[in-house]
Amino acid sequence: MIGWHFAANWKLRDGQPLDVATYTVLPPLALGARGLHASERALDALRYAPPGMPCVVSRVELSGAIERDEDKVCASERRVLWAADCTDTLRAFALVVGTQALDRAAARGLTVDRRAYEVLRAAEAYRHGEASRVDLDAAAHGAWAARRTFYERYWSATAHAAIAAANVVTSPDPALAVFMAINAAVTSAAATAATSASFGTAARAAAAAGRACDVAMNDTLTAMLEALQIKAAARRVAILIPSSGERALANLARDAIARFTQDVPHDVFLLDHGPWDERGGEANALALRMLRGALDRAGAAGYSHVFIMHDDALPVRAGWLSYLLRQPLPAAAIVSRRSQRGHSAGTLFDVATFATMNLAPKMPEYDVAESVEPGWRATMLYQAAFRGHTCDVACDDRAIPFYVHLGGGTIGASAFKAGSRAQRQRLDSWITAMRTVLDR
Repeated sequence: MIGWHFAANWKLRDGQPLDVATYTVLPPLALGARGLHASERALDALRYAPPGMPCVVSRVELSGAIERDEDKVCASERRVLWAADCTDTLRAFALVVGTQALDRAAARGLTVDRRAYEVLRAAEAYRHGEASRVDLDAAAHGAWAARRTFYERYWSATAHAAIAAANVVTSPDPALAVFMAINAAVTSAAATAATSASFGTAARAAAAAGRACDVAMNDTLTAMLEALQIKAAARRVAILIPSSGERALANLARDAIARFTQDVPHDVFLLDHGPWDERGGEANALALRMLRGALDRAGAAGYSHVFIMHDDALPVRAGWLSYLLRQPLPAAAIVSRRSQRGHSAGTLFDVATFATMNLAPKMPEYDVAESVEPGWRATMLYQAAFRGHTCDVACDDRAIPFYVHLGGGTIGASAFKAGSRAQRQRLDSWITAMRTVLDR
């Protein structure tokens, strides 16, 4: 069964990180208590969304043992097909719901106070940063005053639907706020239909209008959430790996990317610029300039982002690139604490920033694309033991490792002379250990 699922802060209810992966639980199952849940309708799934931000929607496939209820399904296996931050989408949806409530009353020839529309326009402007909280509060005050202008039941419910929708843009719990706006819209639809119907048919008209409103809102929400998948699919990352004669190391990085980057469309470009010498920084710069030229000839417009990484670094968990894509750009760097200046083992750029970068290194201050500029979002690398090796380990906001960096992989570290037997043994041992991560 294909369904919808909502989470908060990229975590499941049990604290596990939410990734594009398959989750399992052993039977017995219990609806609402034990198992992996989802709903066939997006609106039903939203009613079970946990509190917190950002609100994350997932399209999932349930399989294995399955139990069903009216508005939810419980299974022993849930595969996440795609996931996206839907916080702003829920806010936009709420404003659509509020506007439709007012339009529905106006279409039936009922009185609608313009101040109810004004609070929705103010909320839309606030959502886009074009109005202040003071402007929004003033509009909300006017809408509350409009609600009291006359006492017909339909108008009290309809004005409340508009106000509840506007409240979503400032709520710290958008999923709950949208749920309240949905309930207000259904009540408004029922009251509006009852007001327009004859005395004997008011109850039936109200019930039918409430059901129709629910169906229409689910269709609208589904379309808006599916648009997130289209937007996510439009992202494509070019991953650039300059290397220096150590093909086995670079191939390890390539294979790790293939293993842990199935959720983001990407292409890997590996350019081996030959053995290391005293001008290795210039060689890296030349490699990146050549890769940038190749991207231009291939049509760089097809890429939304560029990730430059060391050949002795690799991702070690699914969702690593999605995590970086969620960070503020133009650049999100994975930075080592080994150096006072900040030394990046991998940096994500938006494609416009990369297209204008000066790829000439400032030697010997730093190698190309490795200096961390002020204002860049940095995920810090900490020296730690990982699979028996002391290396740089990057953790996400939940302290879960997602990226590792050996350091001095191709050119040798300070304790290992480049090309020495000790360096060769170090690299071979690292490659063997990291291959176990890929094969697990």
